[in-house]
Parts: sequence; C-alpha cells; structure tokens
Amino acid sequence: MTGEIDHYLAQLARRLAVPTTDREAILQEVRSHLEQSVATAVMNGSTQEEAERAAVQNFGAVGRIARRLSAVHQVQWRPRRYVRASALGAAALWGIWMFGSIPEYIFLFTVSSIFKLEQPSFSLFASVALAGTPISDGGIVAYRELGWPWVVLLVVVFGALPFVWARRAGRWWGPALAYGLGAWLSAPWFVPFAFGAGINIFSVGMENWIWQDESRVIALALPVALIAASLGALWGRRQRARATSIGATRQQL
Repeated sequence: MTGEIDHYLAQLARRLAVPTTDREAILQEVRSHLEQSVATAVMNGSTQEEAERAAVQNFGAVGRIARRLSAVHQVQWRPRRYVRASALGAAALWGIWMFGSIPEYIFLFTVSSIFKLEQPSFSLFASVALAGTPISDGGIVAYRELGWPWVVLLVVVFGALPFVWARRAGRWWGPALAYGLGAWLSAPWFVPFAFGAGINIFSVGMENWIWQDESRVIALALPVALIAASLGALWGRRQRARATSIGATRQQL
C-alpha cells in the first residue's frame, strides 16, 4: 500500500524521538492501524485514495502524534550523555551568573569612569567580566541588589534542562545529578566557604559574608537540579499514563 499512508509514515518517522528499534515497531503498528481503517472504508464503498486520505486525517496530525508517542517511550542515558549534562551544568551556572551580574557591573563601572572623566579601557571591561563571574566575590552583589526577580530567574532557568530530561529519562535522577555536579565542579572553591571553613584562608574583612553567600548559592545547584528533575519525572509519568499506546492516543484526538 502506497500513497497517503507511506507519506504519513515517512513524516512520522522523522519526528519520532525514540530509539531505532522502538521507531520501527511504532511505525509498523501505525501502518497496521491505518491499513485496517482503509480496508473498512473500501468495503463501505470508498475508493483506495479516498480511504487512505480519510484514514490519515482521522488518525491525527503528524506532529501531535509524534509528540504523544515519543512521550510514551523512555530514553536510556549513555555515559556520553552524562558527560554532556555535566558540561551543560557548568555552562548554565556560569552563564546565568554572568547574565545577572555583568550588566549591572557595566553600568557601575561606566558611571564611575564618567565621574572620574576617564575613557573606558580594555582593563576596565576585563575587570567587569571578572567581577561578574563566580570566580569573583562580587558576583553575588548584583543578585543581592537586584532582588528576588533575579534569584527566581536563576532557579527557573537553571532547572529547565533537568526538568525536560527527566520527563523521559529511564532514571530521572541521573541527568540531574550529572548536571548539578557539573555546576559544582566548575566552582570547587565554594565548598569551604559554604561551611565557613575557607574564610580565614582566602578572605578577610567585610568580604567574608559575600564569599559565604555566593558559595551557598552555588551549593543550591544540585538540589535545584534534583527538584526540577523530580517535577519533570512526575510530568512524564502523567504523559505516559495518558498515552500508553497508540489506541489511547487516538481516543484523545
């Protein structure tokens, strides 16, 4: 059988986000269902082309069906994916941190230069870039001054990837653990400061509280990732409960 059904299955195959073995089984089941619908329509007097077109239309839009069927199948993570998740965790921590702090530091340093009647220089912008990273104890100052909106943004954006991964991961906590540990490993100095042990070694005076606050924020990376992943896993289970088979999917259309 060719025509509308083959075209539909080719589109569905490209959009299914499932392992190859599962994809073949899904496509075969879809084909069987469509061919059965066509046979019934032909027996009732429709032409072959009309029956195929009606079967495809009644089954549902390719994009919607692909998303529902993909949600049913869990993804097993391989070591390479865990390594990528760790790298993304480190990049997310640094990226979100700099996104929140560097704009404010650019403003402060620029204003300072204007009042001093100085032209902004490369060293000035290098100082801004350094001050806005987790390496500098000044990174937390921007978040403290900008208030809770920035903190909420940091938490939501940082937790987005673990939430998405956990919806289909076989072990929901695995990607989140790799992601959070990647963030921790990108800023290993936070450990002694988070518990106050590094104060007398690395920092003195009024900067103590800044280092401690910054380290405690970094310490939240792993718990936030795990919490977001647990919510994603719950969401994924809900999706799979609603679409445990092609028949269940079709009934909701």
